[in-house]
Amino acid sequence: GTYSNRGVSVGNNTQNMSLWKRLGYCASAGLKLARQAVNSVVGFIGKCARYVKNAISKAGLGKYEYGNACDMVSIMRRNKNFKEINPNGVDLKKLPAGCVLVYGKGVAGYSKKYGHTEITTGNGKAVSDGVTQNLHRKPTAIFMPVAA
Repeated sequence: GTYSNRGVSVGNNTQNMSLWKRLGYCASAGLKLARQAVNSVVGFIGKCARYVKNAISKAGLGKYEYGNACDMVSIMRRNKNFKEINPNGVDLKKLPAGCVLVYGKGVAGYSKKYGHTEITTGNGKAVSDGVTQNLHRKPTAIFMPVAA
């Protein structure tokens, strides 16, 4: 079923699901994380990393670590509940729910000081403190929730 808050819904995108599962994607963890993230959306207030890390913590997928969006690559690499996948050639709109996208400083037009991070909803959008309606900017890194 779909879950929504503030007009944002979590989708169970089954496109390429066999591929994601072969890569180790855990649908239950991904959906739980995406729901948690959607539940906390307030609108963009410059706190994307805090919202993403809070969602990960509240979903039981890792402890809250301090750092800005540009620190998320190293934070996520330490989190055994996620696996890094190469962003080259990935259609972001087809990513399953619960993938964490990280954009480095100044990447894809995001903050030159902090970068940006967000969580995919499984239906072509992503959320942090706000909602990205159209996923088309290539991230520095993608982290997919994996079965523990």
